[in-house]
Amino acid sequence: MQARSAIVTMLAAAVLQGCTVAYNELHGELPARSDKAEAGCDLAYSLELLSGHHTNTFGVKKTPADQASEIESEYVADTASALEALGCDSEFVEAEGDADLVIRVERLPKLSALPQEWLTGLSFGLIPSWGTRPSEYRYTFRDTDSGFENVYTVDRKSYSHLVLFPVFWVTFFTADESRVYKEAVTDFVSRRGVEGR
Repeated sequence: MQARSAIVTMLAAAVLQGCTVAYNELHGELPARSDKAEAGCDLAYSLELLSGHHTNTFGVKKTPADQASEIESEYVADTASALEALGCDSEFVEAEGDADLVIRVERLPKLSALPQEWLTGLSFGLIPSWGTRPSEYRYTFRDTDSGFENVYTVDRKSYSHLVLFPVFWVTFFTADESRVYKEAVTDFVSRRGVEGR
């Protein structure tokens, strides 16, 4: 009997999770430049990662060192990929003093449900809800030559309702934080013109 109720509870949780569609929204894009930046660039970049997660009950918890190292490696690879797509020759350097482009990534995803999402969950998806988790990610870019700095923030927006169950899979594409990070790298480098050195 207990096994059956546990299975029913797990299935209900899976269905309710499947009733949510989410996407990331980037803020802080720079205005378009009137002059064209050079097509190619040669720069060294450094990256600092501050990572954790936040719950309403337990507050902020820091990401374990081995996991943070793996996450940082993914950001370094995403940065190289975005710069390569711009036609830049790039190199990752550990020391911030050796970098032409200094990047700071702050990750603080909120793991708790929003209050309105509890209402949807308690009604088994019948009552719709939507909400925003502001500034779950924050990217700060600084061009060391000019001293120019820009900050991008990423809000996670979600919609929950039973009718979204057939299309829940779009969240795997729309809530891709890696894609949004690459957009921020591309925006900063192409709009500010970190030109060839």
